[in-house]
Amino acid sequence: MPAKSIEREEYQRLIECLCAERTSRGISQRDLSKRLSMPVTYIGKVEKGIRRIDVIELAELCSALGIEFENFLRVAVPHAFAGTDSAHKDN
Repeated sequence: MPAKSIEREEYQRLIECLCAERTSRGISQRDLSKRLSMPVTYIGKVEKGIRRIDVIELAELCSALGIEFENFLRVAVPHAFAGTDSAHKDN
C-alpha cells in the first residue's frame, strides 16, 4: 500500500520549506495565523505534519507569507517542474 501523501518525503520537504520561509521572514506562527484568520494551532499542526493541507490552503499560506506560489513550488517540489522551462518559453 502506498504511503499517505502526508507521509511522503516530498510532502515533508514542502512543509519544511514553508516553515523555513516563515521563520526566515521573522513571522511567528501567531502572526501567520492572524493573517489567515485561523487558529494558531492550525499553523502548528501543519508545520508538525499532523494536518495535511491542500493546494488552495498552500496558496493561501504562500500569499500570507508574501511568497509567489509558483516560485515556492519550484523550490519545494523541483521534480514536478522537470523539463517545463522550455515549454513555458514556447507559450
